[in-house]
Amino acid sequence: MQGRKTFTDEKELHFSLSAHVPEHSFYRQLKQQLDLNFLYELTGQFYGRCGQQSIDPVVFFKLCLVGYLENIISDRKLIEHCSMAVDTAKGVISHVRADFGDGRDSQHLPSLVMQVQGRLKENALLMQELLADAGYSNGSNYHMLEQQGITGWIPVFGKYKPEIEAFPYDKESDRYMCPMGKPHPFKGFDRTADGRLLKNYWAAPADCRQCASKPTCAPKARCRKITRTAYDEQYQRAYARQNSRRGKRMKKLRQSTVDPVFGTLVQHYGLRRIGVLGKSGAHKVMLMAAVAFNLKKYMKYKPSKSISVATALEKERQQSSTGSSFLFSPLFFN
Repeated sequence: MQGRKTFTDEKELHFSLSAHVPEHSFYRQLKQQLDLNFLYELTGQFYGRCGQQSIDPVVFFKLCLVGYLENIISDRKLIEHCSMAVDTAKGVISHVRADFGDGRDSQHLPSLVMQVQGRLKENALLMQELLADAGYSNGSNYHMLEQQGITGWIPVFGKYKPEIEAFPYDKESDRYMCPMGKPHPFKGFDRTADGRLLKNYWAAPADCRQCASKPTCAPKARCRKITRTAYDEQYQRAYARQNSRRGKRMKKLRQSTVDPVFGTLVQHYGLRRIGVLGKSGAHKVMLMAAVAFNLKKYMKYKPSKSISVATALEKERQQSSTGSSFLFSPLFFN
């Protein structure tokens, strides 16, 4: 049966906790901005209509959120932190407003996080470009992004070579030519142990057997064999983007934005160790850390107005009198 906490100040000896939480407290400000009451409806299907009441799902979610905000990856240390810390706990307890002596556990966090994730996706922005590091470099990813109409700025992994030295590729006939002028036509597909799709090319054994270069070209095989990824065209386009002027700018952008964020999540938001099994569990942990990270950024965000002032050089000003166009240099003041 779903339990609900009555959110009222608990007073002892005429002491009000809320009155002693400063206005600038992060958790007090977060409480004013964050409304999680929609979780009651989302989690209602996971509770029965009778039996012992559970922890309030909103309280439980807030408690988990505090763990990521405080970089605490142990459940026991989280309970201890929220129960015993004096300075921080004033704001934390006001945010959670739970009885931490209540030892009941909840088994619905995985489903809860997945429901929240689905709610976030309802308001997702249209993706036109994707920026990631070389860890996401593989042919199926490049192919999927192109199918979705998304420009992928993912650097090609170091082992990939856009061409094979001395073996030019003929796209029309889908074959390679060796230095001796012998064709290496496409022979079939293959898969690696981890499921990557490959294309195989090889020459006729009779051609290689009579070739003077066989001792160095294919010393232990009947013929020279060439193995390429089945997504070579997608790799080629990604490689071209990577080495373009914009590709180099995007690399600097990733190194200055994406990498520091990931490092911050690992060092300060509980991702230095993931204590769950499986990719789905790790995905939920990553999602919670991202929620905590974005909440802190949101709370610190202060919109500022920008005033654009266009200034023209004296030379362009003189040219304007003769009908020439202006070249403006914009200046921005915050």
